[in-house]
Amino acid sequence: FTAGGGFVPAAMGTAQEQRLMGKRYAVYVVGKTGKRTVLLYKNLADNQFEWVRITDNGGDWMAAAYNPRYSERFQRMLPRKIDVFDVAGGVAAKQLIVQYEFVDVQ
Repeated sequence: FTAGGGFVPAAMGTAQEQRLMGKRYAVYVVGKTGKRTVLLYKNLADNQFEWVRITDNGGDWMAAAYNPRYSERFQRMLPRKIDVFDVAGGVAAKQLIVQYEFVDVQ
């Protein structure tokens, strides 16, 4: 959610380019501790962070932030929906496990 709104860690390291679902992304490692890895996917076409991927102890999940609306409080576009997928069987076989919809962000 925060990355989708433009709030990203200051030290993200160097990105590697990757294709995902027909789009080109810059992929950043933003966290790696033990068996847990957190990756952020920035769409190279529009410069927006669209996906986060978390792997941990054999689990593999991806979350997509979308449906942005302008927030007066934060003076920027913030995603209003987030879908979380289990991608343990591969990204092409992703399975939706939860959806979040925000009415307001405080």
